[in-house]
Amino acid sequence: MERFFRFVRVGSGRVVIHQHEFGNCMVVLLQGSIAVDRRQPWGELLRLAESRPGEILGEMSLLDSGQRFSACTTLTDCEIAVLPADGLDEMMGSDPRLAAALIALLARKLSLRLRAVNARLTDRPNQEAPYGTRSGQ
Repeated sequence: MERFFRFVRVGSGRVVIHQHEFGNCMVVLLQGSIAVDRRQPWGELLRLAESRPGEILGEMSLLDSGQRFSACTTLTDCEIAVLPADGLDEMMGSDPRLAAALIALLARKLSLRLRAVNARLTDRPNQEAPYGTRSGQ
């Protein structure tokens, strides 16, 4: 798999993914730690997570070339592996079973994230139903 990735050492305090940029790659953290932050519209910086080795960042933009949801900044010196979209395309052509396994992994990861967000939104007590309607009306 490593032939499809680019390997990079990044110093502490460096932004490796910018919020709102259009992306077409994902990052696998090999060593170090990375902060995942989101700047809210009112200016507050919200820490979403601190990634550890083995974690994947930016996979949504690898799949859809869309805007990044959050910023990722190294907290320590890091080693990362970057899989660009053309690397994934090359993998699909030369090793489709490996590419299918990777895409299945990403699909499971995204599904778990969606379920966690859904649980956070639906487990709030005393919340009105959407659009101001109440159950039983």
